[in-house]
Amino acid sequence: MSVETFWHGSKTVIEDFSEAAATKGVHFGTKDQASMRNAAFLHEVEVDLDKTSRSRDRQSWSDVASRARRAGCDAVRYLNRYEGMPIDRLNALLSAGHGDSLDTISDRAFRKLVPESEDSILVVNPSAIRLLRIFDQEGNVVLDCHSAPTPEM
Repeated sequence: MSVETFWHGSKTVIEDFSEAAATKGVHFGTKDQASMRNAAFLHEVEVDLDKTSRSRDRQSWSDVASRARRAGCDAVRYLNRYEGMPIDRLNALLSAGHGDSLDTISDRAFRKLVPESEDSILVVNPSAIRLLRIFDQEGNVVLDCHSAPTPEM
């Protein structure tokens, strides 16, 4: 099992991602990706990844989430083509005439154009997510689950 740390940005505090993960899935990525979502709050999580699948980035994820769940996957990895791209890089690509092709080119070709692009994940298994901390826009800790005492067995 691989445990990885990811981030989620939102306009509200989310203390439990279970319902969303069990239905449509929850997107997590790097801190920079999460920050680009006009996030009032950044949620730091750990995700237990036993089994993942891979997909292209898309606008609609419901069918991908359903297939991954049926296949017993915890999450779906994808190269994030939207969040995390610096605005100056996007402007340069648009000026060079690449605007129409960014959604259709292969991940390999996209990585050549945007070498700083990184993967994100769509988590479809609610039990794989463990909330660590929530931060506000100023970087203040709103909730720290990471330092909570572990119950004695």
